[in-house]
Amino acid sequence: MKKKLLSLALIFIMLVGAMYTLAGCGKKSNFSVDEILQYMSDKYGEDFTYVEPIDINQPTASSLAIFVENENYPNKRIFAKCILENGEKRFCDNFITYIYEDDTREILTKLSKSVYPDAQIRYSLGNYNTSPSSYSNDGKLTFEKYLSRTNSSISYVIGLPSSHDDTIYKEEVEKLCELFKENKVVCSVTIVYLKDDSQFEKFITDGEYDYNGYKLRGDISVNQNFDIEFEEWR
Repeated sequence: MKKKLLSLALIFIMLVGAMYTLAGCGKKSNFSVDEILQYMSDKYGEDFTYVEPIDINQPTASSLAIFVENENYPNKRIFAKCILENGEKRFCDNFITYIYEDDTREILTKLSKSVYPDAQIRYSLGNYNTSPSSYSNDGKLTFEKYLSRTNSSISYVIGLPSSHDDTIYKEEVEKLCELFKENKVVCSVTIVYLKDDSQFEKFITDGEYDYNGYKLRGDISVNQNFDIEFEEWR
C-alpha cells in the first residue's frame, strides 16, 4: 500500500512538473531577434542577418544574446545582446571591434615594435566573441574614442625569442606603457619571453597558442587614465 501511494505521489509530481514546463514554454519572451537587429541597423546604418543564439539557454528571463552577420565582414560572428535592467532594455555589441580591427592591429604593432623590434605579435580578437565593446548610449565610436576606453576590451600578446634579454623587462614595459599613454591607448597586454626558438616560430599572429614553457611572462592592464592598473610577472 505504501509503495502504491509513493508511486502515485511520484506520478503526480512528474505531471505537475510537466505542466509547469509547458506553461513556461508558452510564455512570451521579453525579447526578440528583430529588435536587436533594429538596434544594430539604427546604430551602424547597415543591415545585419541573424545567425543563432549564443547558446541553447537563450533567451533568459533577463537577456537575449545572439550572433549576427554583416556582408562587409564575411565569416565574422558579431555578438549582440539585449539586457533587461530595472525594467529598461539596454543593448550592447562588439561590431566596433571588427570595424577597427586593422587599425588597432596597426597601432599596437607599431608601438610594440618600437620597444621590442624582434617581437612577434598575436591579437586576441577571437576572445571577443561574446565580449561587448560598445553599448546603447555609445553611438558609433570614432577610432580615437574606441582606443581610449576600458569598455573596448582591447588585448594582445607580445612574444619574444629566447635571445631577447629578459633582465631589462621592467625598463621595456615602462617604455611600452609610456607609449600607450602618449597615444591614448587603453588595453591589456601579455608579454611572453619564450624559452626556445621553436616556440617563437610557432608564435603565430592568430589562433591558439600554448603559453607553457616561457622564461618570463607579464600581464599588464592600462586603465582609462592611461596608468598601469594591473601588473603581474611570473
